[in-house]
Amino acid sequence: MIWRISLSHTSLVAFLLIIVSALFLGAGTGLAVPADPEATFEAIQPDGITKITLHPVGDERTGRLETADGYTVVRDASGWYRYATKDAQGSLIPSAHSVRPSGSRSTSDVDFLRQIQPNLAPAG
Repeated sequence: MIWRISLSHTSLVAFLLIIVSALFLGAGTGLAVPADPEATFEAIQPDGITKITLHPVGDERTGRLETADGYTVVRDASGWYRYATKDAQGSLIPSAHSVRPSGSRSTSDVDFLRQIQPNLAPAG
């Protein structure tokens, strides 16, 4: 059985507009490109001496940086990379602890990292 649908010119244009709109609206949520899991880059802290290796995680909308051992990193207002914590709303905020290479962490840094969750992501 062959189905034939007869649409007027106006109906056809409206139908096509709906389809194209749905494609564009869906593209914003469905086509996010994930970060390369093998990608890393070296950053230098504002002291000009401390070099840290970070890698991007997430995608272009939910992207963030992490250390090699999975701790989420954010930059503070002064440009320092700091280990991230969450505020009451679930947003990532910088802690008081600057990111250092794992072999150069102070006892205070190690104790702090034991208290926070690695791989933090912002709420929502």
